[in-house]
Amino acid sequence: MALLPRAHSAGHQFAGASLTHARLSVKIACGMKLGCGMGAIGRTGIAGWILIILAGVMLCLAPARASPEEKRRLVLGTATTYGTFDPHVVDDPGQNIIRLNFYDSLLRWVGSPPHLQLWLAARHEMSPDGQIHTFHLRDDAKFHDGSPVRAADVAYSMERLLALKQGPYALFAGVIAPGGTRAVGESTVVFNLTQPMQGFATLLPELAIVNRALVAANEKNNDWGQEWLQRNSAGAGSYIPFRRDREGAFIASRNLEHFIPDWGPNAIDEFEVYPVADAAERIAALLRGDLGGILGHLAIDQLTNLRNTPGFQVVEQPTLRLVRGVIHNRRPPGNNIDFRRVLSHAFDYDGLVQGLLAGTMARNGSPLPDLIWGGPSATRGYRFDLVRAREYLERVPGPLPEITIGAVAGQVHAEMAAATLKQGLDQLGVKSRVVAEPAEAIFARSHDEKQMYDVLFMAETRLPPDPDPWIGARFGCKAIGRTNYSGYCNEAVDALVAEARRTTDQGARWRNYKAAATLIEADAAELWIGTAVRSGVFKSGLSGLLFSPLNEGLDLRWTSMDRRVAQ
Repeated sequence: MALLPRAHSAGHQFAGASLTHARLSVKIACGMKLGCGMGAIGRTGIAGWILIILAGVMLCLAPARASPEEKRRLVLGTATTYGTFDPHVVDDPGQNIIRLNFYDSLLRWVGSPPHLQLWLAARHEMSPDGQIHTFHLRDDAKFHDGSPVRAADVAYSMERLLALKQGPYALFAGVIAPGGTRAVGESTVVFNLTQPMQGFATLLPELAIVNRALVAANEKNNDWGQEWLQRNSAGAGSYIPFRRDREGAFIASRNLEHFIPDWGPNAIDEFEVYPVADAAERIAALLRGDLGGILGHLAIDQLTNLRNTPGFQVVEQPTLRLVRGVIHNRRPPGNNIDFRRVLSHAFDYDGLVQGLLAGTMARNGSPLPDLIWGGPSATRGYRFDLVRAREYLERVPGPLPEITIGAVAGQVHAEMAAATLKQGLDQLGVKSRVVAEPAEAIFARSHDEKQMYDVLFMAETRLPPDPDPWIGARFGCKAIGRTNYSGYCNEAVDALVAEARRTTDQGARWRNYKAAATLIEADAAELWIGTAVRSGVFKSGLSGLLFSPLNEGLDLRWTSMDRRVAQ
């Protein structure tokens, strides 16, 4: 494989800060302000920087040259800083561009609404009870260093994910145990689950396959290669990163030896990503022509203005990110069904979804998102009704304590949902307070029954478009303390899930999950607000822009770019 120069091959070690600072200096000389800082000047030396800037000015003054060989390069500005290329660690929707483009999985969600497609796997077999799943690999898939993708790489990737307990780990927790994955020869991998699960294959798009030999050779102190993967790649995906800067930016080029050879005539040859935290700065850089697209949260008025700006397009796609309020079901007052119904009727769903967050969220009143197979809405959902809320409040034994409402800091949907519930409780005379904390603190509290909030708003991610984990992992009795944050337990729900996992009849599966969702809603186990709409703003002339409905990362494999908009 000779896709990249030798300096960028075999693990793809990225260039240091000198290249980065030189390149950004040229952009600054041309009027692009994506930031370098005085600290960089100190490291480079003033004299050196003067020469670099003068060179940049000369480049700006030189006549533009276009040639047929000119690459189609897309430059993106994001709200995300990229501190690692480890696919088993990244979790933020903005970071998932790394997993989708640099790494491949056994299967992949394709299209919208999404359907499951064989990817690195050529064939899938399942035992009659759904507990043993066997995958046979295609024989033409290669990692970026040219080595073939083998069954041992798949087994290592699963063991690594289970050991790190980060990223998409929660999907597989309790489903498969360490040692439950084994390679049979070079091309067959067997997953022996802890319990029958017909829909196990729907989880596997989230298992990125890493190059076992490459990562294992760079392990330090049993870290599973985490430190090395901060600045190196070990994937087989459609794009190959060849530089990551200290500032968290990176550049990637098209993998011309990918096992899917048909890229189309206008595929993106290279894409470049810069973190620009401030939304206004991202928009300004886009409008100046410095960027071909921007990602990250934008305010409603910003999106509205950009929709009406000639030469640009707002791409919006529904996702599986369900914004929900997790009610603590295992202690007062949340263990009282009447109180949970108070909460369910005290929330102004339309005021939030159609008002404050219009265009960024769609109403979803069910534990099952509309985008999964079998949808739309499995249940009716609750409605804002303070009269009904007061009727239920009278049945709740008092006095009520101050209700704690938690929200993941930085998740706009979650923070605004928390404020909306407090407003409703205020109107009922119920004291409450909102606490926003970082995701790490939230995660710790969600696993501690005493420290858990009375209500916790979060934007659920990483669950596939299959109803099983949305019911079994979120509301199953055996999942309490792991992925069931509410502590809700209903033996009838567990029985319906167990039956659904045993049958291969898809119609019967859906009926069981819908029945389970109906029971969960009747118990007012949680608050279900809506599903997020993922958006990005791009120059006109780009087409085929797709966000993964599962992890919301931008999948550039299918994107086409007119030569006119190439950066």
